[in-house]
Amino acid sequence: MSRAPRFASLFILALVAIFTLVGCGSPETQKKRLLEAGNKYFKENKFKEASIIYRKALQKDARYGEAYYRLGLSELRLGRYGDALRAFERASELQPENEDASSRLGDLYLSIYLSDRTRFKQLLTDFSELSDRMLKRNPKSFAGLRMKGYQLVAENKVPEATGFFEKALAVKPDDTTVMLAYVQALYGAGEKEKSITLGKEFLAKNKNYGPLYDFLYLNALAQKNIPEAESILKGKLENNPKVAVYYTELAAHYLRAQKDAEMKATLARLTANKKDFPTGHKVAGDFYFRIGAFESAISEYEPASRPTPRPRRITRSASSR
Repeated sequence: MSRAPRFASLFILALVAIFTLVGCGSPETQKKRLLEAGNKYFKENKFKEASIIYRKALQKDARYGEAYYRLGLSELRLGRYGDALRAFERASELQPENEDASSRLGDLYLSIYLSDRTRFKQLLTDFSELSDRMLKRNPKSFAGLRMKGYQLVAENKVPEATGFFEKALAVKPDDTTVMLAYVQALYGAGEKEKSITLGKEFLAKNKNYGPLYDFLYLNALAQKNIPEAESILKGKLENNPKVAVYYTELAAHYLRAQKDAEMKATLARLTANKKDFPTGHKVAGDFYFRIGAFESAISEYEPASRPTPRPRRITRSASSR
């Protein structure tokens, strides 16, 4: 018997045991036991199984907001975004105090809208109404403020958006995604100096947030400040020395700047660190291949193709025992 059918059989047996257990007691007790069982599977990353059990809980109580919320989380992990959206809609309706459910629903609304602004135009209205409800319930709702800022950006009302992002950051000052949206909105609203200053100040405290380095780097390039652009990428790498792609980003910058020696030295740092980058030679080879430096690519691919030597087993002779 293959592993998949065997696992399915085991899950069916587990379901029978769960349903036998919850069969006792009141409907309220039964639905709570099902929710607990679903949560157990969710924690074990068994999202399909958790989804089935949450749906069983909803058969016991079609207005069980927590089960809808948990079902939405499971469907989200499974990539079934339509089912997740519908589950979060019901959770948000039945649990208006559940800010995470409303926040995740809003993120789905906005993502789908941005994928096709004409076809999904209504979702921007739904997104706006959802954030309005959240802010009416709690004017300091972080998710509500964040969402209102995103809505205004989507409507090309960038200056108005900055105020909502600023208020959201007053609630959660270290939120990286909102800070990025804030500095981008400030830049778009014409407050470029403030945008860059805030971005650098934030990175001084949050040195591992790559997208903010990218924002500052692109701004430096737009200003044709090549030394500043290089400094930003070097800082990104020095503060995150175990991220392989940051080496190739800096190498690509040196390529554009026609600094061949610096480009090679950056890639050599990557390949020399076999502990953190066991596939470093392949990464460097791929980089050289992309830029058409085929001889250099081959020289990197050769060590990458060698099998990793196995540690020798030390055997003790009979006389030494």
